[in-house]
Amino acid sequence: MNVDTGRGSDKGGESIAAFNRSPTCVHGRQTRPGFMLKCDMGWLDRIASKISAELSVPTLSEDERAQLALALGYLDRGDLLEAEARLGQLLSERPRDADVLMAAGRLAWAQNDLEAAVVLHGRAVDSAPETIKAWLSLSEVLVLLGRYQPALDAARKVLALADNMMSEDGTPWRGQALWLQARVALAQDRAHDARRLLDEARAHGVADVAVAGDLARALFALDAKEAASWFLLAAKQPGASVDVVLQAARLQSDPRVAIDTLQSSIESTKASQDLLRLHACLASKFASQGDDAAVAHSLSAVS
Repeated sequence: MNVDTGRGSDKGGESIAAFNRSPTCVHGRQTRPGFMLKCDMGWLDRIASKISAELSVPTLSEDERAQLALALGYLDRGDLLEAEARLGQLLSERPRDADVLMAAGRLAWAQNDLEAAVVLHGRAVDSAPETIKAWLSLSEVLVLLGRYQPALDAARKVLALADNMMSEDGTPWRGQALWLQARVALAQDRAHDARRLLDEARAHGVADVAVAGDLARALFALDAKEAASWFLLAAKQPGASVDVVLQAARLQSDPRVAIDTLQSSIESTKASQDLLRLHACLASKFASQGDDAAVAHSLSAVS
């Protein structure tokens, strides 16, 4: 099986470091200089090729499993240096193990090196072509990179493999793959397709809170009244973007709901430019209610 990942201009003989181009610095953070994974970019023309039977990958030992779990624990806690140190050793010893490669792909993703994440997840599906999680992660990274056709190919692979199987958090893989297809449809301005796919994803167990932002955008593009309630749901989620919060506030017919939404976001926002935008919108909502004192207070926060 061949999957084109949209990198036709890659130079086949060029190698890259997995988690940055420099072995001693990753996005401004000092790293251990021994951790370098050379990735032959020519693999991108054959991202889903099966490894031949004579090159079967031995399973990880109990100690290696423990090291992998430790690395993932550090990764979940945001300690990328410690995660990198342990994954570096594992990768040097098990460069074709799918679980190790997926963990390294997650680390690259956390370090915002999406190109390396594509390479690592691609090698994971090379090594274990039936691994649904690797295909799903590969599809999601490709969506973030704007490589929509290969992202759809990977999502379709999930649909072909998943049947009714569930992920670790209890969400059916099929629903996750449909959600990724919907995100591609949104990026391509296919709002009707996005809405249909999001409805299917929800029917297959994806939580409303997870898809709220994407569904709100699809409905807004379709001039659907329901967009306001979905933007509001999305705005209430931890880590909601300022753009989502502002759109939710603008669409609310009840000014008090808009004000409460903005004030809640202001409490959790640190970036100065984002705070300026939130306070300016808040001031306009207070003005619509004739609350001059509140308007003055909001404007003082942005002056």
